[in-house]
Amino acid sequence: MTPQTRSPAAMRMALASLVALTLSRAVPGAAALDERKSTASIRIAPRGERGDMLVMTGRIADYRGRPVPGATLYVYHADAMGEYSKPGESAPRLSGTVRVGADGTFRIETVVPSHIKNVEGGLPHIHGTALASGRTTTGFVVNLTLAPGRHLDAAKRAAMGGRNSMNRTIYQDVWGTWHLVYDPMLP
Repeated sequence: MTPQTRSPAAMRMALASLVALTLSRAVPGAAALDERKSTASIRIAPRGERGDMLVMTGRIADYRGRPVPGATLYVYHADAMGEYSKPGESAPRLSGTVRVGADGTFRIETVVPSHIKNVEGGLPHIHGTALASGRTTTGFVVNLTLAPGRHLDAAKRAAMGGRNSMNRTIYQDVWGTWHLVYDPMLP
């Protein structure tokens, strides 16, 4: 099959592999940008939702790096306008829960969140909770910064943080989809 006759899905897979190989040599930790195959997959932003697409992949593991089969991951975030919910609603509109399989991997399709509306100086971020039977629940906030050339200033990144938050750079592929790799850890 020539590049001209490959399906768009095949082209995306080939590009994802090339990006992962390139980034793994240039950016520490980026080797995980491999579009991990997982049956634990959800889409939390409805089709047509305003904003750029974001694919979050990862693996829930214990502190020794072993997958935690059957763990559950709940995530939520603001929309592209910086709002968690519409007026009169109490629950975050863009949220979802995924249960991982034996390998601990997951894939979440959504949109890139904006910083929270009316909160100055904040970074776009995703809230999450990982839990599994018999284990301590782990909550986290992942602050998103854009790949070099499209990033927020260092002062904003430095102002964010805390014990259960971490900064991650997201990368955009040639189709405009942003990618985030994050591996929640459970004790």
